[in-house]
Amino acid sequence: MNFLKRFKFTTLVVILFVVVSCEQKESALGASIVGGDPFITDKAVFEVSAVNTKISAVQTNQLPVYQLGVFNDPVYGKTVATITSQVQLAGSNPTFGETKESEELTNDNKIVEDEKIDSVVVYIPFFVEPITSSETTEANIAKEFQIDSIYGDTTQTFSLKIQESTYFLRDLDPNSNFEESQQYFSNQQFSPDFTDKVFFEESNLRISNKETLIFKSEDDESTEDIDERTTVERRLNPGIRVRLNEIGETFFQDKLLNKEGSSELVSASNFKNFIRGIHLSVEPSSEELLFLINLLQAKVEVYYQYDAKEDDEIVEKHSMYTLSLLAGNANNFIGNAVNTYVNEDYPEEIVNALNDTDSNASRLYLKGGSGSYATLSLFKNAEEEIRQIKANNWIINEANLTLYVDQNATGSVGEEPPRLYLFNADTNAPIYNILTETNVSESPLGVFLNYDGILQKTGDRGVKYKLNITDHINNIVLRDSVNAPLGLQVTADIRISGASDAILDGGEVQELPASSNLTPLGTVLYGSNVPPAEQSKKLKLEIFYTKTD
Repeated sequence: MNFLKRFKFTTLVVILFVVVSCEQKESALGASIVGGDPFITDKAVFEVSAVNTKISAVQTNQLPVYQLGVFNDPVYGKTVATITSQVQLAGSNPTFGETKESEELTNDNKIVEDEKIDSVVVYIPFFVEPITSSETTEANIAKEFQIDSIYGDTTQTFSLKIQESTYFLRDLDPNSNFEESQQYFSNQQFSPDFTDKVFFEESNLRISNKETLIFKSEDDESTEDIDERTTVERRLNPGIRVRLNEIGETFFQDKLLNKEGSSELVSASNFKNFIRGIHLSVEPSSEELLFLINLLQAKVEVYYQYDAKEDDEIVEKHSMYTLSLLAGNANNFIGNAVNTYVNEDYPEEIVNALNDTDSNASRLYLKGGSGSYATLSLFKNAEEEIRQIKANNWIINEANLTLYVDQNATGSVGEEPPRLYLFNADTNAPIYNILTETNVSESPLGVFLNYDGILQKTGDRGVKYKLNITDHINNIVLRDSVNAPLGLQVTADIRISGASDAILDGGEVQELPASSNLTPLGTVLYGSNVPPAEQSKKLKLEIFYTKTD
């Protein structure tokens, strides 16, 4: 990716700017500057027009973050998110027990191991931050965590349903001669047509911020003073952890343990065609409860027992085999899972605004997922105004877009997008310059602080977003870069700058930055086509500059 280089003026100009700059006033382009000072600082304001675009569906497979549950936006309505995922073998042709041979009594060293399911547990962890230090926590006491990946009332109960998926999720696209990954979109429907057996269904589940402790299941009789059953064997971060019902246990007995050594388990591709996957859905007891989930950490743990021979005796042993939903890492996925978003119809006012793609918008409607975004055009008479800036020899010190939240439209929004993402609408490249940015922490709000884009609040209400586009304007003025239209989205994490396909409302497929796909949040901002009473909140471009004689 080619990043812009920031324009830097000389130390002499910086010193004189500090000395001379006493006041900054807003001026119209081309206004004369009175006074004999060789360096004058000032501010100019330019028009910015905007249009809204509705998105019908976004690509939602192989994501770093998945959504599960119900999100109820006071502006845009309800979104129901479900997950359909493959199940991955830990390795090809696995062994259960101690051998995967015929297990017939052919000699004294072989027995029928007779592997049988003890239980099957599905574990889906939350995104968390530790509260209690591990150094001060007793060995058998569960640590507490701060859960930062749930929208809604975390004290309410919820129901979870886990079903068999009979839909075959392809990893590779046959239309590309199986050379490219298969794309799946948020409008893909799997239930009820491709959901079969119910492996788990229970209401009155509750969220806990404590980790789950897994203790050893057997006591070592040779250590009389120690009861190993009270020894913590594993610690699991807070998450959803449930035991499948008898139908689920029978399914994994028949499809996994009983198939040991068979062609169905000889390779990952055979297994994914044999066991198509699972389907997850959540329903809250109140209006809203949505989990953000990292499926790379989700697991299906198959606990089983088998017979083994020790000292000429047959003894019962216990073991566990772990299946994953996705494997690999956020940059290289192994497997496939699809997020489905079912959106409630938008209010008529928003629908009309999104359909009006010819007029300069009075409001910008930004919504994550299969929502909407805006396209901004800088300057009213771009060619002439840019020519005059060049002719006037401006040194551009700072250029900002300020976008105000329409608090009347958003109402009592509980969650607002913490940051906005601005990008070149022609190339999808981010506007921030990674080479000149300031970072204080490796987190979504701790990076690219020069660019900003972070929601500014008064109390609990969002007021405005400020976007620093100085590098972008300098490239247009100094380097004759194209004055391209700019796309504006909400973002789950500004560090995610990759793009993926989206289906627009009219059916057109367009590539858009993918970070907006990962958040349900939305907002309403003032545009530039506003009446006189709203001029103070009008969208505009402000350029602070130094002029030389």
